Amino acid sequence: MANLLRNFDRISFWIGFLAATLFWWLLARLKPLLVRVWENLREQAATTRLERSQGDEIRIGNDTLRRAQGWHLAAPLFSLDEIAIQPRLLAPSPLPYAYEPPPSDDITDWALSYTSDDPELGSFYQAPMLGLAEALKGGANLVICGEPGTGKSFALAHLACQIVRKAPGSEGLPPLAPVLIHYGELQFPPAEGGAPTDVLIEAAAATASSINARRFPKLFRTLMQHGHILLLLDGLDELAPAQMDEASLNLKALLEENPKLRIVTTAHPLNLGKLPALGFQVVPLAAWDRARRAFFITRWSELWRRYVADEAAARSSPADPMMVIGWLLYDSTRLSPLELTLKVWAAFAGDSLGPSALASIEAHLRRLTANQPAKNRLGLEQLAAQMTLGMEPLVARRKAESWLGGSEAVALEPVEEPAAVLSDKAAPAKVRARGALPDLIEAGLVVERAGERVALAHPTLLAYLASRRLAAQNAAPQLVAQPEWAGRSTTLGFIAALDGQSPWVETMFKPEQDDLLQRDLVIAGRWLENALEGQAWAAALMRQIALSLQKNQLPFSLRARLLSGLVQTDHSGVVPLLRQRLEDPQPAARQLAALGLGYLQDVKSIEPLGKLVSDRTPGVARAALLALVAIGQKSSLETVAYTLLHGDEGLQKAAAEALANDPQEGHPTLKEASELEDARVRRAVVYGLGRVRQPWAVETLTKLAAEDKQWVVQDAASQVLQAVQNPHPRLPRPLPPLPQTAWLIAFAGERGMGVAPGKPAYEMLRKAVKEGDEDQRVAAVYYLGQSADAEAALPIYQSYFSSQGEMREAAFSALWNMAACGTLLPPPHQFGLM
Repeated sequence: MANLLRNFDRISFWIGFLAATLFWWLLARLKPLLVRVWENLREQAATTRLERSQGDEIRIGNDTLRRAQGWHLAAPLFSLDEIAIQPRLLAPSPLPYAYEPPPSDDITDWALSYTSDDPELGSFYQAPMLGLAEALKGGANLVICGEPGTGKSFALAHLACQIVRKAPGSEGLPPLAPVLIHYGELQFPPAEGGAPTDVLIEAAAATASSINARRFPKLFRTLMQHGHILLLLDGLDELAPAQMDEASLNLKALLEENPKLRIVTTAHPLNLGKLPALGFQVVPLAAWDRARRAFFITRWSELWRRYVADEAAARSSPADPMMVIGWLLYDSTRLSPLELTLKVWAAFAGDSLGPSALASIEAHLRRLTANQPAKNRLGLEQLAAQMTLGMEPLVARRKAESWLGGSEAVALEPVEEPAAVLSDKAAPAKVRARGALPDLIEAGLVVERAGERVALAHPTLLAYLASRRLAAQNAAPQLVAQPEWAGRSTTLGFIAALDGQSPWVETMFKPEQDDLLQRDLVIAGRWLENALEGQAWAAALMRQIALSLQKNQLPFSLRARLLSGLVQTDHSGVVPLLRQRLEDPQPAARQLAALGLGYLQDVKSIEPLGKLVSDRTPGVARAALLALVAIGQKSSLETVAYTLLHGDEGLQKAAAEALANDPQEGHPTLKEASELEDARVRRAVVYGLGRVRQPWAVETLTKLAAEDKQWVVQDAASQVLQAVQNPHPRLPRPLPPLPQTAWLIAFAGERGMGVAPGKPAYEMLRKAVKEGDEDQRVAAVYYLGQSADAEAALPIYQSYFSSQGEMREAAFSALWNMAACGTLLPPPHQFGLM
């Protein structure tokens, strides 16, 4: 030790100490700079990789474009581009505080109720609509909802083509490479040690034939990290509730790993899973109007004559194309896009079995199985029945082969029915068609999915085939007991049409005392379009709907859903019923009757509808104006034109907006009225032109904004022109987290409180439901409904039973949404309500 101390060099020690101290001091001061330099280098490297990947991004898009051309039922005949009809979405109804500034009122906001699960009336009366690419500009992930056959898969494929080609309407979107995938191609859960992103990459790689397989995973991750991937995910609308909940969890995990990933998917409107709770905005597909149906029919005729006619003529005697077109135009007004496609196909192929939707589906199935043994068709019905009873629309291949062979995973329960009903129903024998699967796949009726699974080609075909088997087995009560999904309601509808005497139909739609939503009555109402003349259940159902329409205590939106089903039937008693309601003392009844008669284009209602134009209730007057324009007769249009010229300011604006729905007569009227001397008329015309949104209308608005002599007209034209040229004010947007929601922060601040994340935020929402002003209460109820939490039912129930008008409608809509998300709502009497 003494030697060590004698050899200790104090000067060297202190020099080393000071040098080390200086080094660490400099390192501490330079560390933030070094971190920034390192981050910049990483960002530059990522940007360089991204720039290098732009060519690959284009190749991914081109692969998707090729795939999209065959993403529809008529792909064996024509490409998607050849028969494409531009899909449209109904724009969401504006919520309090969700849009700043709030969108201006549309005439349909006064006359209609926004129902995402039933867009028929909104489509017919031309409520505000969005293009597919346009809807992406709000930044939200989207759920396109609709019944089977309404064109959801077609819409995804069409959107892919728009994005890849940068078609009109897609300008302003960030660079996106669309990837079109069916949920059945994703093999969840991930392999051991894997992640949800790996599942997506594996499925996407299988569709990207033009990129090296080794490079693809890293490339795809880079594009996702920068928000350049648009996942178009089809097939969620086919799933049963348990599978839908599982899919929602998988998407949640995928978004947590890739927060910049954009997703557009599909869903059945009454089986949304937890998608709304994940921030997905639900947007319904608009129904086709008469002009779109006519274009589709004539376009199909041209393509058929060009590519298929000679071959079809060799198989059957050709019909006069003009006669076929005339028949189709006259008798196809209420068919879905799928039903119209199959009807047109059968008409031109010469194998049509009749004008109904069921006949068109049957003709399609017979065409595809024409060269197969009869047992294959019967086995397919057997397979579809088991898939539906077991709520397994996506099934393992081995199980499907077993079901084709006659085994049953779900046993049929005995059904007690009167002997008169059962006497003519012989239980079908089991079919042994185990080896039929390859032939059914080759015919395009069964589709192979990832993980050795199979599914039927379309949920409508699944439902129809299942109904053929289950109707003969008296199995409908087992379906009635299932939770709602596409397979349940669609199959039951077909069974009801095939077997109109079974008493299960009437027991299903008779609402119980606690059945606040009456969903089964609404669902059954949609079956009326396929009901045959003289079926007992249809008459009983129409009586029940008629009674419900007269119950003023029921929400307007519920009665609008029931009306939508009622007007789909050709029953002679519907029009007289609605005419009687035009004189009902309750405004809501008059409003619904006007909408129904306009939809049915009842000429004899023109005079009483004209009297309703001066109704003291704004919604009734506006519904009457829309109905008169929809009827489209000279006298009805003259009534609307008179209102435009001589009504008060509000009615003049409404008349101009209603005339915007009629391109043949209404548009020329607006053009002519824009040049009249009366400034009040010109100002009203401005709002009609704002609904038209066509180049000539924009040109007229520009002229009025620049040259009109009256300031009030110039100002109105400038505002409407700005709204037309700016992004659509009703774009679906992601809702901010509750702690960042401005109105809720303000509400809490007024009480000296804050909004903490998690459960405290929802407690604040409940407080807002009780103590807020009407707009705050409406917004709070909407947020609680989106959460789909059963604990939120009580404050929503309390709002429903203690309120009227908009607040009550908002509460009902929230409860409806919760049920659509799979929430088991406790009955109101459990809380002492009803």
